[in-house]
Amino acid sequence: MFSFLNPFALWALPIAAAPLIIHLVLLRRAQRLPFGDLTLLREAFRRSLPSSRLRQWLLLAARCLALAALVLAFARPVLHPASGGAAAADEGAAVVFLADVSYSMALDVRGRSRLRWAQEAGLAMLEKLSARDRVAVAGFSDRLEGEGLDWAGDRAAARAALERLKPGTGTTDFPAALAAAYKFLKPAKAGKRVIVLLTDGAAHGFKGAPPKVAVESLPGFDPQTLLVGLSWDADAGNAAVASLSAEPAAAQSASALGRARASLAFGQERIEARLWLSGEARPGWDASLWQGEAREDVRHVNLEPGLGAAVSFALRSNGGSGT
Repeated sequence: MFSFLNPFALWALPIAAAPLIIHLVLLRRAQRLPFGDLTLLREAFRRSLPSSRLRQWLLLAARCLALAALVLAFARPVLHPASGGAAAADEGAAVVFLADVSYSMALDVRGRSRLRWAQEAGLAMLEKLSARDRVAVAGFSDRLEGEGLDWAGDRAAARAALERLKPGTGTTDFPAALAAAYKFLKPAKAGKRVIVLLTDGAAHGFKGAPPKVAVESLPGFDPQTLLVGLSWDADAGNAAVASLSAEPAAAQSASALGRARASLAFGQERIEARLWLSGEARPGWDASLWQGEAREDVRHVNLEPGLGAAVSFALRSNGGSGT
């Protein structure tokens, strides 16, 4: 089976008929001239006419074929083995659903969380797949959640895996999840490989690189694998925790206490957080520290786009922490 890596070049294929058109346009009719007895000339012309016409038509055909071959070369044809293509078609499609479960996916949009909107879009896509298609479902934030990617046993298992995903507290890292999906799909025998990215499209997910550049530079990137995502009404602004560091009470220096004296009492443990923002500036943003189900501390910060605000939280020494 043939396919073309640059099929748009085939639009130039009619150029191959140019020599024929030129030949017909420039073709002249014989002119009659008074002359003497032409019996011998007519006989000689009659005998040479078939061979000369054959040479002309062969030359014309060669010119047309040369132009056609040049156009096809620019189209970059690829030959796929018939047996492999038939086997791949029998396998159906291999589809990986990557659902973003980062903290921003908990934000409500028209009464439902972003994750719920994404799940419903994924469930609608699942219903359109055929029985031959294989499906894998995984959640991701800054890494793949759970045990990673594996083929679902059936369509009901894929739906259940997508439905039970919940937003967490992590940030978003598209390259990490996509690299894992490309690696997972590489050995799959399928007529088509597809990655479905169910996310709000947080700008910081590609670490500031243009999405096309970031994806094409991934290890294992396959241009034949179709990558699709969701379209939202507007760009999704997002704030994330870029880094966290904890310092016990005994290790606090005088200078550190001086910087944090407005929020920390002497002897308290503290957590330093660096915040990252994409989208519009958010003045007076509430950043909270949670331990289990209880809010341990809250700080008001002014967030500017990019890596900016630093905030210190007071932490009691008798419990774990969460943000």
